[in-house]
Formats: sequence, structure tokens, C-alpha cells
Amino acid sequence: MTSNSGEHARCMWTQQVNHFADQANLSPNGYVLRNETRQDFKGCDAIAVIVCCHFLVGVDQRKAHTRSSYGLKHEVEEWTAQAHAGRWYVPNGALILAAILSEFRVERIPDSPNASIYCAVPRGRDRQLALHNKFCWESSDASP
Repeated sequence: MTSNSGEHARCMWTQQVNHFADQANLSPNGYVLRNETRQDFKGCDAIAVIVCCHFLVGVDQRKAHTRSSYGLKHEVEEWTAQAHAGRWYVPNGALILAAILSEFRVERIPDSPNASIYCAVPRGRDRQLALHNKFCWESSDASP
């Protein structure tokens, strides 16, 4: 893939992110408040949606426990620092949009850019096991 096709793919993804963000009334900072104009996701903010989706793979969405999107975005930032040897800034709106796209139950907090996200985030070793169990399985008849 040439850098030109990579730029095209990035541009297409940014357009898709902004389409969904517009439908949800989200800006990179979160839900758009009264008397504000929705800002588009650009470049790294749009890519951060993918990073958040990747983080949410190991998160249990069936739990009745709620987490603030703002608090959870900081966990994604810490996770990127540990998992990818470099901290990635994650906008609040990117996390909310990733949760919506990943079919989590998301409720807007009134008069706030934040949301309540229904989830339970495994910690440390439990998170590693959750990811392993999501993508890997062992079969008793599998050959070595």
C-alpha cells in the first residue's frame, strides 16, 4: 500500500467517524452542549476511535455497572502507554463513539459532554485473560 492509499483510507475513516458522530451529536470533547456547534473529528481524533474499539474488546458490556466516559478515556490512555510503549491521547468523544459503535449501552449525562457506559473493565491479569479468551480457544482434539 502506498502512502497515498493510506492517506485515502484515513480520510475515508475520518468521514465515517464524522457521519456517526453527527448522528450521535458528538464532538471530540464529547456530547455537544446547548449553544455549541459540533466540531468534526480530525486525523488522530478519528484514529483514536479505533484505539478505543480495540480497548473495548476486553470489556464486559453485560454488566449493570456504569463508568463515566471521561474516567474510562483515561484508562484507555494508560492502556496505550502500557501496551504500545507510548501514551496516546484519547478524546472523550472518541471513547463514547467507540462504545456506541461497539454496541455498549451508553447514556448521556444531562448537561454534560460525558456519558455513562455500562461495562465492567477487567484489571491487569484479568484483562489479559479476557482478551485471550475472546480471541483464542483450546480444543481437546486440536493437534499441537
